Amino acid sequence: MPTPETLRDTRRWLRLSASAHLLLGLLVVQLLLGIYVSVQVALPSTPLTLSQYLMGQGNAGVVAHIALTALLLLAGLILLALALTTRKTGVIVDGVFGLAFLALAAIGGYRFLFVTYQSTSSLALMIAGFVGALLAYAITLVTSRRSLRAAPREPDPTT
Repeated sequence: MPTPETLRDTRRWLRLSASAHLLLGLLVVQLLLGIYVSVQVALPSTPLTLSQYLMGQGNAGVVAHIALTALLLLAGLILLALALTTRKTGVIVDGVFGLAFLALAAIGGYRFLFVTYQSTSSLALMIAGFVGALLAYAITLVTSRRSLRAAPREPDPTT
């Protein structure tokens, strides 16, 4: 029979695994939305302010991309909090790197839309942050799955 501590550890790893799955899914949606925006949306010749985008004056695809970025940052914070509960240094480091890469992508997107306005260096920063976050959260997912497999199981009564 598993001990209460073993059950708590299993629940922690399951929550971490579910959060990593959610984050990876959101990152894929963000990638597809970013591709759509870059291919289909004509950005205005002069940059809009963030408040203009939020008031609906910008393209809906761009607004959705901005909103999903905020959601990704929140999910990254939640995953980091869950990683801290595992007390495993590698998982915590993955959570920190994932959140840092998400922030890097957000900064690149902010610079692309509001500071340098459509500069390729800002676009490269956004893509680098996205790829880094994708890798960090994929590693987190693999680690959580391995920890779940390695968790002590209930003994088989037939043996």
